[in-house]
Amino acid sequence: MRLNTAGSADGVLEYWIDGSLQAQHAGLNFLGSFSQYGINALYLENYWNSGPPVNENRYLDNLVVSTARVGCTAG
Repeated sequence: MRLNTAGSADGVLEYWIDGSLQAQHAGLNFLGSFSQYGINALYLENYWNSGPPVNENRYLDNLVVSTARVGCTAG
């Protein structure tokens, strides 16, 4: 996630797995005109349209919020 410049729609959201870009959306306006630091929460959710066919468990670990890439080479 790259926050936008206050008042501009230049933010970016990317989703990476093992160094491979899986999804990206640019032109986002996360902050509106707010000019201070803007991330105050992180939510991870799972959704299955009609529910799973059997009970499922999902484990998320090694989650890092950083101002630079962590644990991988720049690409």
